[in-house]
Amino acid sequence: MSVHIKCTKTLALIRSLITAGVIVGGIHLSRKMGIPQGSPLRPFLCNLFLHALDVKIEEVCKEQTVGKKRPRNKVYNQHNRKFNYAVRKGDMVTAIKERKIFRSINSIDIISPNGNRVVYLRYADDILILVTGPKSLAMLVLQILNSQLEIIGLRIKESKTNVVYAEDGVMFLGAKIWKPNKRALRKGCSKATSIKGVVRTRRVRPYIGIGVSVLYILKKLEAKGVVKYNHKYKIYNGTAVKGIINLRHVDIIKYFKRL
Repeated sequence: MSVHIKCTKTLALIRSLITAGVIVGGIHLSRKMGIPQGSPLRPFLCNLFLHALDVKIEEVCKEQTVGKKRPRNKVYNQHNRKFNYAVRKGDMVTAIKERKIFRSINSIDIISPNGNRVVYLRYADDILILVTGPKSLAMLVLQILNSQLEIIGLRIKESKTNVVYAEDGVMFLGAKIWKPNKRALRKGCSKATSIKGVVRTRRVRPYIGIGVSVLYILKKLEAKGVVKYNHKYKIYNGTAVKGIINLRHVDIIKYFKRL
C-alpha cells in the first residue's frame, strides 16, 4: 500500500481497519486476517491492489486497437451490386438469388486486421475482455492477463475463465451478454419517432443483448430466505424475514440492498 499511498495517517487508518475485530451477537471478536464481508475497505483495497493490472491491460488494449473501422467485404459488395443491377433490369429471379447470397455473408471484412478492438472491463475481481478480431488476439490478451496476475501473486480461476464467441454469450455480474444472430439483426424492432411533427416508424437493430434470468434471481432470493418455492402450485411466494421486523426502516432497506 505504501507504494501508492504516501500519507502515513491514511496508512495507519487502513491498518487499524484491517486489524479491527468484529461484533457478532453483541460480542467483540478479534480478527487476525481477512476483511469483513460488506466492508467499504474491500473494493478500495481491491482497486488499489489491481491498479497495476488495469494500467498494463489498458496499454495492451491501445496497442491492439488498430484503425478506425473494418473495410467493406469485396465479395459482399460484388453480389450487392449484382442484386441492384438485376432489380433495375427487372430480373427478379437473379435479384432473389443475389440477395440470398449477400445476406449470408458479412458486409465487412472480418479477416482484415484493420479494425481490431480490445475493451477491458473490471468490477472488483470480475474481469470481462471484449475482442473484435481473430481468436488468436483473444488468446494473446488472455496470456498477457495471466502473466500480469502472476507478477502480483494471483492466478485466474480456470473453471470461470473461457474464450467464447459473442453469439454464444458470456455471463458477467449475473447477467448474460451476447451478440444477436443475423436473423435478429435483420428483423430488429420497431420504434416510433416524431420528426417535424410527423410520427414515423423505423427499425432499430440490437447489436448487443443483456439479460438476467428470472429463475436465477429467484434462486438467489430463495437462498437468502426471502422467497420460498411452493411445490403444490409451482410458484415462488414471499416469506417474512422475522429477524428484521424490529429494526429501523433504514436498516431494513440496507438489508435488502445487500441481497
